[in-house]
Amino acid sequence: MTRQKDQFQLVMTSDGVPIGTAGVYNTVRILEKIPRLNIYTHWLALVYTIPMERGKGYGALLCEKVEEEAKKEGISKLHLYTYTAESLYKRGGWQLVERIEVESRNIVLMEKELAILK
Repeated sequence: MTRQKDQFQLVMTSDGVPIGTAGVYNTVRILEKIPRLNIYTHWLALVYTIPMERGKGYGALLCEKVEEEAKKEGISKLHLYTYTAESLYKRGGWQLVERIEVESRNIVLMEKELAILK
């Protein structure tokens, strides 16, 4: 795991080989395209599983681990945007905020409330 103040990136490995990644950032690419979204912070981002390991639940597991680490950091809400994995995030308890058309892509903006650990 790499970490900066309230931002971090996790790497999942199998037998020492990286197979997936996910993290929390305060700056994500969509903010360049739609500046009004700057009101949101703590973005779940860079969620990726290598192609040969997809469909095994690793993406969901990575997201759960990111949420756990975010809670430890005192983060109470996460945001994300996707145009490819809306169903994955819905299954994980994420809520739709809005749909946005960006460069011919149907982008879904979602958020999730986190119970802060004390």
